[in-house]
Amino acid sequence: MAGEPSDGVIKGVMNLGRLLSDIARRRPDDIGLVYGEETITWGTLDGRVNALVQGMKDLGLTKGDRILLAGGNTPSWVEAVWAILKLGSFVVPVNPRLSVPEMAYLCDHSGSKAIVYTAGYEEHVDAMRVEAASVAHVIALDGPRNGEIGHTDLIDTHLGAEPWEA
Repeated sequence: MAGEPSDGVIKGVMNLGRLLSDIARRRPDDIGLVYGEETITWGTLDGRVNALVQGMKDLGLTKGDRILLAGGNTPSWVEAVWAILKLGSFVVPVNPRLSVPEMAYLCDHSGSKAIVYTAGYEEHVDAMRVEAASVAHVIALDGPRNGEIGHTDLIDTHLGAEPWEA
């Protein structure tokens, strides 16, 4: 086709996570996320995502890793998706209607290095940790349990982190 490179490789492909950085740079004070009565600006969202990316990097997560994401659409879930994308990792989304054994199977067979989840998936997470030897970290978007890392703790520790793009 006309306009395509002769070697078949598309040039200038960017990490999808960069989209958030670009929007936040151009429109930092505009509302980027609405959740009930809560509103978050693009600038605030990007800053929180950068902090989460730094926290994930400090855990040893890196470009190319698979990170399983289980949960509902909340602001913390949105932050997690953007952070995984900015990190250059792969989001392994799971259908919330899956049974505990089905979700554990997907976690194991995807080779996920981390699980990120919202409240209500504790039983699923416990089964995934038993089934999937590849899982090194569990990040709880709501209150972390023993042996888990709190999403808010990662953000609070790294707020002000430099933007990252894989």
